[in-house]
Amino acid sequence: MPHEAKLKHLKQKKPTDSNCDTSTQLGSIHSLESMSTCDGPGMRQVIFFQGCPLRCACCHNPDSWKLSAGKPMDVEAIINWVKRYRVYVPAGGSEASGVTVSGGEPLLQACFLLELLYRLKLMNIHTALDTSGWPHTQKNDCLLMAILAQTDLVMLDIKAVKNADYQAFTGFPAEGRDYVLRLAIKTATPVWLRHVIIPGMNVDDDNLRELAIWIKNHYRQGLKIERITLLPFHQLGRHKYEELGIAYKLFETPSLTQAEAAETRIRFTEFLRAAAPDLTCLID
Repeated sequence: MPHEAKLKHLKQKKPTDSNCDTSTQLGSIHSLESMSTCDGPGMRQVIFFQGCPLRCACCHNPDSWKLSAGKPMDVEAIINWVKRYRVYVPAGGSEASGVTVSGGEPLLQACFLLELLYRLKLMNIHTALDTSGWPHTQKNDCLLMAILAQTDLVMLDIKAVKNADYQAFTGFPAEGRDYVLRLAIKTATPVWLRHVIIPGMNVDDDNLRELAIWIKNHYRQGLKIERITLLPFHQLGRHKYEELGIAYKLFETPSLTQAEAAETRIRFTEFLRAAAPDLTCLID
């Protein structure tokens, strides 16, 4: 079923899951941002969920890891916050503005996320989900497909192409990310792919070529790729590790300069065009 038809069909009835009871559920929220141009298309309100099981080497928000460290909020409180800024989120579900749910890892609180997205879609607001993948050991096609039915855009972090590299980089296997990719293909949900480029780790030709082939393979399987963003590594979050007393794996790694990032994007674009010349999407 096309994504638009899927949304119309599933919005006619409130999505439910036998493992979810959202009637009295509280979410753990890290922070709320009323205006952002970096978290999806147009002007966005951003809801940062608390809690993430991954321990990515380049993470700049280690304060978002612990689930219990967030502010307890119910869906109604978040919806009221969204309504206060409706001037930035006009009706019509346009990509010109909307709400992005980020983290942390929002799928860690999947049932709460489902209820929130459902309420946002009832308000005809464009929704984006910024995620690294399914963080649970128990797969649940019904729950994740219900979430994607209320999601207009998935912004997915790649982390690393090879499973061994992914495990070393995040502390977890890549199956959670790949699970989201599989269901995004199945539901034809639009996807923005994001990938942090780090000096000395993944900016050489071999790594960029592998990345291009990995993207090509998923595109051939039907992944609806709208944008690919290469995010330059920076050290802006290093002070948080020091404040929390956590060892920072990339303490000595230099930030990628704008010139280095631009040159890396040029090489990657060449590799991607060679691998998938028919893939037309924004690369930045």
